[in-house]
Parts: sequence; structure tokens; C-alpha cells
Amino acid sequence: MRNLSAIIAIATLLAGCADSETDDMEGPLLEDVPVGEFNAEAIDPEEVPDGFIQCEDRQFHFRRMTAELAVDELIRDKAGFDVVDSCERARQFEQAAYAVAEVDDMVESLRDQNAWEDGLEGEGEVLDGEQEETEPQNIMNGSLSGRGGVVELSVGCTGVLISERAILTAAHCFGGTSSADNFNTSLTIRRWNYQGTIPVKSVAFSGTVRVNRHPSYNGTASNDLAVVKLFPPNNFPNFSESDRFRIWTGYLSTLGSMWMYGRGVTSHSGGGSGTLRYMSYNDSWSNGNYFISDAGYARACNGDSGGPVMGVATTGFWAVAGLHVNSDKVGSNKCAAKDGKQRAVRLQHKVAWIEDMIDVDCHVASTGNYVKCW
Repeated sequence: MRNLSAIIAIATLLAGCADSETDDMEGPLLEDVPVGEFNAEAIDPEEVPDGFIQCEDRQFHFRRMTAELAVDELIRDKAGFDVVDSCERARQFEQAAYAVAEVDDMVESLRDQNAWEDGLEGEGEVLDGEQEETEPQNIMNGSLSGRGGVVELSVGCTGVLISERAILTAAHCFGGTSSADNFNTSLTIRRWNYQGTIPVKSVAFSGTVRVNRHPSYNGTASNDLAVVKLFPPNNFPNFSESDRFRIWTGYLSTLGSMWMYGRGVTSHSGGGSGTLRYMSYNDSWSNGNYFISDAGYARACNGDSGGPVMGVATTGFWAVAGLHVNSDKVGSNKCAAKDGKQRAVRLQHKVAWIEDMIDVDCHVASTGNYVKCW
């Protein structure tokens, strides 16, 4: 297998993570872990706290973490214990789980690179904006949508409005890893009007914007995130407060059913225009930086990059958990292969960076795991 030595080297490098000091650890939490059966010989479930436990700057779910240790030998070996029963152990679990996830992340990235070299196009390596307009640019077999704050960007991607002057999208929409992290560019942003029976697409903004790409973006799904911002005091016109979306900061499973939205034509063959489509998004694996869905009947296509993956929080608000960034492609249709992988960059641990980029303090909800940036 190509790049096997690279994977072994990465695994070796991470092997000592669980033995390092944890007092100042800032690593992201591996959330939405599968809950398995408890190993009765290793732990006593009665002694493991249920629910979320507040540990300084964030909450942990000791029972879910302990359940993950019971079913995941790699994380258990790296952590060096069987039960998460304190904040210190929760942080040690976090570091061990993230180290294991980073190896999986690199394996996925190397697999994408190998697929590209073998002639199977990966959206993370080919800019959406470089595709011809005749190529399919929509969610294949998706349903029509009326989500007002999901927009079309003239670079050939989708974006989502999070404040009166800021939109989130994928970093690769604005060039490869050699491009600058921060720059000004000319951009046209289009939205849809769903008040009538036939949705009408119109220009919401056209002019110079500031683009801030995540400084850790390296061509993989982990940090494929960019903020598109208007210069103060300008705001995006023709959008109401209901078009702005909150950012989800809790477990993916607590968000309930998730849906992915993308811009584009109305059919897989490329016919029609001026619509937005959505599909069910069932995550099958996650780490602190991104999560994966298996492509089914409805699946992402080239042009859907930056499209939000979101659901309805318990408080009734729509919240964005991530943005679609790449998927396994096949053939010339630029859509995900059936049963392939679709990846979304996770926003949970990137809120602080987003705040810095938009010069706004995002507000933490008093109830519910989300923030809003207006």
C-alpha cells in the first residue's frame, strides 16, 4: 500500500500522547462517540456519572467516554485506564481519543490522495469554481429547499450566513493550500426567494469581500473552512435575522436529524436552474475536526462544497454543525459515489477562530448547545 510508511510514522509520533501532561491540554473533544455495551469485568456502571459534567471550560459525558473505552481497544490502551470518572481522566481520554482519530484522519487523507492519483477525482483537490457550468452542481436526488440563509457563491460553492456580514464556506473554494490565508477578492452572492411557488434566484451582493481561510488548512477535511466577510459597517442586504444560522457546539447525536444543503441545478443531468436542494445526512464517524456520512440515494455533488450540515436544536432553532468539504467521486458526473464517503468540517471547536475573523463576540446559549454571532 502506498504511503504506508507515512501512516506508520504518524502513528509512532502520536503513540506517546496519552502519557503527556494534561493540565494545560487544549485539544478538541472527540464527540458523538458510539455508545457500546459496558464491560462488566472492567467497570462498575453504577460508579460512572450519567449526563454532562462541567470541567472548567467545557462539559464532558463520563458515561459515554467510558462506553467508548469499553469498545475501543486502541483508545483504552492509549489512555491507560478503563473508566472516566474525573475531569482529569476526561481530558486524558480526550487526548488519547483525538490522537487515535488523527491517525484515522491521515489515513482518510492519504486514501483520497491515492484515489486522485488513480484518476478518481476528489473535490478537495479540484476547485469547484474550475468546473464548467454544464457540469452537475447539485445534490443528486435531493429535495427542493426553502432555506433562505444558504447562498450560492460565484466561485462555484455554497455558503451559509452566520451574521449580518459574514458567511461560512469551504477553504478550498478559494484555491489550494499555497494560497494566502487572508485576502480581498471580488465575489457575487446569490440567494433564493421562496415566497412564490417557483423559487427565484437573485443577486444578494456583488463586490469586494474579505476572505479568511483557516490557517491550519492543508488540503484535508479537518480545517477546510473559510469566512467571507463584508467590510464594516456594510451588511448583507436582503437578508433577515431568520436567515442567520447558529453554530452547534454539542454532540452531533443531540442535534437530532441532520440535513445537508447545497446550491445548483434541479437534476443530475444538469437541467434547470435557480434552486437549492437538501438531503438527509447520517453521520457514521466523527472526530473533533470533521465527520463522515455514507453516501446513499441522495448524495453531494461538485458545487455543494461549503454547504451546511444542520439540524433543529431542542430550543427550536436551526444550527449548523459542519460544512460539506469533499466526498468520494466516480465518473464524470462529479457526484459522490454511492456508498462512498462524504466529509464535513466540524465547527464546534472553531468558534473562537470564527469570532476573531468576524470581529464579533458570538453569544453562548443559556439553554442548548449552540452560539449565535449577532
